[in-house]
Amino acid sequence: MYPSWRPSVIQFIRSKLMTQERYAGMSARREAFSATYLKSWDGTHPSVHRPQLYLYGSTLSCTALNDGDVDFALSIADDLRQLSREEQAEMLTHLYSHLVRPSQETSKFPFVNQDFHRIFRARVPVLQHVPAVGHPDTLSFFKFDLTMSLFGVRNSLLLRQYVKDHPIVRPVILLVKHWGHRQAIIDSRNGWLSSYALTLMALEYLHVRRRVPVIPPDSIRIKIPPSAYDEWITFHEDHVPEDIQDVMRGFFEYYAHNFDFDEHIVDVTGAPLRRGPRGCSPKEEFFTQEENERLTDEEKWHRIGHGNIVVRDPYEDHSLGRSVEFFKAEGFRQLLEWSEELCRAGSSFEDFTESRTFLPRSLLRSNRRSGIIS
Repeated sequence: MYPSWRPSVIQFIRSKLMTQERYAGMSARREAFSATYLKSWDGTHPSVHRPQLYLYGSTLSCTALNDGDVDFALSIADDLRQLSREEQAEMLTHLYSHLVRPSQETSKFPFVNQDFHRIFRARVPVLQHVPAVGHPDTLSFFKFDLTMSLFGVRNSLLLRQYVKDHPIVRPVILLVKHWGHRQAIIDSRNGWLSSYALTLMALEYLHVRRRVPVIPPDSIRIKIPPSAYDEWITFHEDHVPEDIQDVMRGFFEYYAHNFDFDEHIVDVTGAPLRRGPRGCSPKEEFFTQEENERLTDEEKWHRIGHGNIVVRDPYEDHSLGRSVEFFKAEGFRQLLEWSEELCRAGSSFEDFTESRTFLPRSLLRSNRRSGIIS
């Protein structure tokens, strides 16, 4: 009889998961930032009308750790229109100029020009603020990333709905992400996977094993005002199932032995794709027939990349695994097999969570240029 993971998993989540107080603090910063800076920015550009500022990422989905950073997503109008990449960069530049320009409204909490980093060559342009000087209690002294992509908000709200409706989702996501961090494979900029890609893999597994039904992504709508999401979804002990150890072993077993990365794609959308004998979406159906005929090879490349690990984004038309080249994909498969063997051998939760990095450092650190903007 192997020792149960459940007590240790509960303790792990209680010690790591973001607290309700910290979430409330982030929501308060969002409100204060909006009132101090966005209110005076409103109307300074023809396209800016009643801008709305949202938290997004793991914070909004209530799957963040307590040391998580603040991620903001900004809508410039109350119609919540998704801007093109070029429009996002233009509006972030305009906002940046407003933030660093002293005014009557912002003179009490001025931003410092040198503290901003404009990361506009990324697939999603980001205005990053990393304060070097100041007092931690002031409004302008906190680290944040700000984007204008509302897809990130919808993705976060989709996960938030899963966490609210199906409590098993949060423990599994937290454990899978912790495993990914311990194994140093959450690093999409260096050719690995993002934490969101691993999250979708966890959801796909829970769908296939009939532990969680599909929530159609199209059913998720962004609400106005952003304060509609100021409530933290509280964690309770009964959210962790008695068989959590078997659930985690099943995750690794599914992707190590049932899911064929050469043939299948991770797809949580519930789209009417033809299912193979193992309950997986075939890779050749990532593109519709119309897209196959219309798109050039270069356009397909920017959507699916190397194609070694294909994870369909629920809202955008690309794969979240497109930057993973062949050798890293092979290493990832070996890592899944090794982790499944570790679980099957009856390892304790502590041994599993503190296990050494299985992959060689030369592979983890390698960064082959793929030509893909992550």
